[in-house]
Amino acid sequence: MGWDIILLNRFHDIIPGSAIGPVYDQTDREYEVILKSGAETALHLAEDLGDRICGQGKDTGREKPGDRKVIVINTQGYEREDTVTVSGVARGETAFACDCLGHRFPVQYTGEDTLIFHAKGIPSCGCAVYSLMGAEDSGRSGPAAEHSGYAAEHSGYAAECPGPWSGFFENDWYRAEFNDKMELVSLVEKGTGGQLLKEGRVGNQLLTFEDRPMNWDNWDVDMYYQRKPYHAELVTAPVLKEWGPVRTVVSISHRFAGSLVEQDIVFYPNLPRIDFVTRADWRDHHVLLRVYFPAQINAAKATYEIQFGNVERETTSNHSWDTAKFEVCAHKWADLSENGLGLSLLNDCKYGHSIRDGEMGLTLIKSGTYPNENADIGIHEFTYSIYPHKGRWQEARTVEMAYGLNSPLVSALAPAKGPGGFWSKVSVDQPCCFVEMMKKAEDGNGYILCIYENRNTRTSMTVNLGFEISHVEECDLLERTLRSIETDGHRFKDFIKPYEIKTYRVSHAGV
Repeated sequence: MGWDIILLNRFHDIIPGSAIGPVYDQTDREYEVILKSGAETALHLAEDLGDRICGQGKDTGREKPGDRKVIVINTQGYEREDTVTVSGVARGETAFACDCLGHRFPVQYTGEDTLIFHAKGIPSCGCAVYSLMGAEDSGRSGPAAEHSGYAAEHSGYAAECPGPWSGFFENDWYRAEFNDKMELVSLVEKGTGGQLLKEGRVGNQLLTFEDRPMNWDNWDVDMYYQRKPYHAELVTAPVLKEWGPVRTVVSISHRFAGSLVEQDIVFYPNLPRIDFVTRADWRDHHVLLRVYFPAQINAAKATYEIQFGNVERETTSNHSWDTAKFEVCAHKWADLSENGLGLSLLNDCKYGHSIRDGEMGLTLIKSGTYPNENADIGIHEFTYSIYPHKGRWQEARTVEMAYGLNSPLVSALAPAKGPGGFWSKVSVDQPCCFVEMMKKAEDGNGYILCIYENRNTRTSMTVNLGFEISHVEECDLLERTLRSIETDGHRFKDFIKPYEIKTYRVSHAGV
């Protein structure tokens, strides 16, 4: 039932915010129910999978911290490392998470019963099991714990902040420096030593604009909005909110007329991106909120993600038709790269991008008054991120980084009986071949697997399954058979063309 409502609400006036007010009163209620039931279903499925994998062993008797396990599930079709959130573990009870190979990862508490840790090597469309270990277990056999530059005593809790925010953060991938408004004044990609920001300019610059299009108030953004930019009237001092081995969080607030924009800027010792987690209490009409990152990159074209692929658009205004493309519709990411260096701008729900002469921008809020006089008035929660990288977006795996932002790892506590381990349901050996979806066939006969190529590359690929298969058929998007494909028990091979979408029916052996 939830999918039916989601598909219904994809109607073209509902998604962009150009329907009348009562429509959103209804969809707000529907989405609240869908989000709640979806989260409950995901947790239930994770717990069930944990029971199947970890609940088959022998009882260990009295449970100790080192006997507690957590299953981490990767819903995406590529091997992954990312931050994991685990609920239901009392503060101070756990100091490390340990995988089945003995690698230990420090944890950081973000609440009384919630911790996070950085997980590595989570298989494609699969899972990994970690043991939660107390400080007394730190001497057990296995590789030394990874502390990412933090002392061992800081693991197991949100370390006490060492003092005021220094305005500086560095990890293996970048060095970032901020001013007292949490605007970037320097961003250096360490692999190349390249400065990504234009000299004398700042990134994460939040600006508002008077937005009064000539027609179609809640539909259009006219180019001349750029003539009237406004800075925040009040910006609070940055506050160091969290500091630990998994992440550092700095908070700040911006006041624009009657609206308040609050941000948590999140830095990760083990991830190459910076997240700007934003909550806006918006109260102003005909005001456009945008964020800018002026990049010092020599590129005549920028790349934008669309469904099952990406498109390139000019970054110059040499022709009238280029000038007219002052904003580009895109999904989870936009990228500007030269040979050897680039910057990706990721997001979890914003689609109005602009990249002109290195000026990377993203529209965050548009608050017109027709046909809904209160469009965008209320609470907004969204995240955008920057990802400085070596090479172009293809080598930097910007696609995977954007999916990671949009689809967090799923976790659940699991029984302490079985040994756990790693397991993958499906994976592809070519990084340009992306597993977009796997589901039961509409007629109930096997699974439907959808793979697309996302780097403009012709290649042969091997698809590996985590179960024995009897036969594979290539299908069209309506799941009608096109041809049979040879299979080798747990895998099959095929050829894919640039940006091609491939659909397969996979039948389980013995079914």
